Amino acid sequence: MSGVARPPAHRVHPGSAYALIKTASHDLLEATGSAEAAARGTRGSGETLRKAAHHEHDSFLAADQIADIEKRTGRPLVTAALAEVNGYLLIPTPASLEGAGVEHRSMKECSEAVASIAEALANGGLINRDETPKVRREVREAILALFTLDQQLEDTYPDVRPARARGA
Repeated sequence: MSGVARPPAHRVHPGSAYALIKTASHDLLEATGSAEAAARGTRGSGETLRKAAHHEHDSFLAADQIADIEKRTGRPLVTAALAEVNGYLLIPTPASLEGAGVEHRSMKECSEAVASIAEALANGGLINRDETPKVRREVREAILALFTLDQQLEDTYPDVRPARARGA
């Protein structure tokens, strides 16, 4: 087995983090149809890309290869995995989100998130495993809508900074 399952001592993440990146890399290549199809739009051969996405090999896709392939597929799978491994959430920029009425959409999405949380909590005071996918979807949709609103306000009033939180 390679360094993926048991990362060398100089690595900072557990093996599961590297496995997540490998899985995302594999999924990204599949999104293009094949490693050979992915290779047509970036440097390296299909075999090189396939090895970089395989759990048994220590090599990983390079940043420029990831950027090329994700651009072609429109699916930032590896970028999202890298963000997750480092404790971040990848959020699309507002320009990539469609629709008008950003303020109303923000309120709608937040209301739906609160409603799904309240519904889940009504069944024993905890969000159970079966309710988690719906709650997470609604919460993420609210986050995206609020981020879009924030960006729109920043674009409209670039000289106005957010107010500081109380006690900060």
